[in-house]
Parts: sequence; structure tokens; C-alpha cells
Amino acid sequence: MDAESQLGRGCSWLLWIAGCTVVNACMAATNWRLVLGLSVPDIVSALVHPANTAYTFNSVAMIAAATLGCSGAFLLLWYMAVRRSIAALVVGILLYSADAAIYGFTQDWFAVAIHVWAIFSMVGAVKACIEMNKPGYQTAAAGGTPTDARSDVKSDAADKSDL
Repeated sequence: MDAESQLGRGCSWLLWIAGCTVVNACMAATNWRLVLGLSVPDIVSALVHPANTAYTFNSVAMIAAATLGCSGAFLLLWYMAVRRSIAALVVGILLYSADAAIYGFTQDWFAVAIHVWAIFSMVGAVKACIEMNKPGYQTAAAGGTPTDARSDVKSDAADKSDL
């Protein structure tokens, strides 16, 4: 797999995490949730909304703030990561690892497995980002590959020696 597609696949997880977190908040009153979303809004919901009570404006506002804050953070990380920011990917990996630990604490092993899969893909994106940030890397859109750039240097040196 080339570095560009590996970066895109790893970065897309950040976008999915943000979206699934918002969907989970919308489904807070049901027993359904997407394991790809973050657990922080669920924790806030459990803290501010006691069981078997009606939602108040304050509890809904706190849940919405936690959800939008978490989703917004992951959207920002995605925005920076697709622009080859290694730091954004590393922060995303660390935050999602902490979320996986929360799911592990609650013994939701399916959610932990999905988190580990996403983290593995994001680590691949970090490796691709490191490769793409090296000097002399050319994208396929620029009319070449990294190997083409290196072979041009060798052929230029060979052409000059013929003169």
C-alpha cells in the first residue's frame, strides 16, 4: 500500500470517531451505541443525568458540550492529520488509547478490539506521514513516486558524466 492511501485510511478513523461520538449522544436515551464513538459523553451523561429521571436543560447542555468538545477535537485532529501533521496523529492515538482503556475498565472487549484496530491504522498513518514528510518525496499527483525522484537523481548524474 502506498503512503498516501495509508495516510488517508489512518486519518479517516479520526473523522469516524468524531461522527460516531455525535451519533452516540443523539442515541443517549436508548440502549444502542456505536463502539467506535468516544466514551467521554457517556460518562458525562451518567454523571449529570441520574437514572429514571427526565432530562433537564442543564444536563442536556452538559452532554452536548462534552459531545461537541470531543467531536470538535477529533475533527481538528483529522484536519491537521490529513495535512501530514504527525503530532495530530499521535495526539489522536493517545486520546483514543485512553478511551480504549475506559472501555477495558468496563470490560467491553468488543469496543476495545475496535479501538485497537483503529489505533493500529492510525499508527500506520504516522509511518506514512513520516515517509511523506521526508525531503524529495513526490506524490503521485505531482507526476511521480518517491522512487522516481531518486532514480532521476541517479540518471542526472549519469548524464553529466557522459558529457
